[in-house]
Amino acid sequence: MTTAERPPTVSAPPALPRIYIASPLTNLNDDQRRGLSCELKVVKIGIERLTVGDRIENDAWPVTVYAPFDHTAPWRNDGLGAGQVYERNLSELLDSDALIVLADRAASAGVGQEIEWAARIGLPILYLSSATTVSRQIQGTPAAITCVAYDGDSETLAAQVTNFLRQWRNRIQDGPRHRASRRLRFEPLTSRLRQAWEGATDRTGVAARCNLDVNLIQMTLVDPGRVAMLPVDAVTLLCAEFGVTLTRATSQLSVPATRALVLAADEEGWPDTAVEKLRLHGMAASALDPQLDLRTLDSWRQLYMQLPPG
Repeated sequence: MTTAERPPTVSAPPALPRIYIASPLTNLNDDQRRGLSCELKVVKIGIERLTVGDRIENDAWPVTVYAPFDHTAPWRNDGLGAGQVYERNLSELLDSDALIVLADRAASAGVGQEIEWAARIGLPILYLSSATTVSRQIQGTPAAITCVAYDGDSETLAAQVTNFLRQWRNRIQDGPRHRASRRLRFEPLTSRLRQAWEGATDRTGVAARCNLDVNLIQMTLVDPGRVAMLPVDAVTLLCAEFGVTLTRATSQLSVPATRALVLAADEEGWPDTAVEKLRLHGMAASALDPQLDLRTLDSWRQLYMQLPPG
């Protein structure tokens, strides 16, 4: 796995909530692949039916779906290297708001990794085992995880997907905001670490002293969402290595700055969604530039002009 093999692949998060569907992909025989394809269709149909299909009073809440089965399966001969597959799936999961696992009777190391990623960032997880029992270690995962053994029954499979989506609807719908917030909170730290890393003359030595792989550091500093997943010990070592101050990711706006934001929003008639974006952008900008003065209405108006569309 080399840095050259894995160019940055981060893109803007999708506007709609996203559900990531994980499943075993390696060493499947033809029957297993066909069976998994059928089960994946059942899950997708269940998602579609609940979110934009059968609904009361047009209460639709559309979502997008990402499944490695459709994109990075080994039988697709897409020319992707192992590092590229790893980074693609990590990026897609970090831009998702719930994880549904279709677990085959055989173990899958990749699925286990995806569960760990989801657990780290607090995604609700539905683990569906086609066997008659579920691994106790999976059941014991300290996360918002629901484990069900459906024993190959498609009706049970569909019902569990529906129940899961109903239970976690609010969090899934609010997922894009949480993703944006996490990236904004970690952007200042990521920017400082990335700048230091790019200027480092002994990257191999830095990685060794931090007990990290060079490629891991390179890949992680591409996206603040990835930095948010790093263990605290790793972040602390990197900051110490580069002399970067580890500021609190949860710092808040000052009272005068908050008051100015509220007044500007009232005068300009900004919607609540824009105000929340401004608040997060203001926090990130203040962390990057401690001298930034957000106590005036004009400062918030200028920041509003810098907001990305959508």
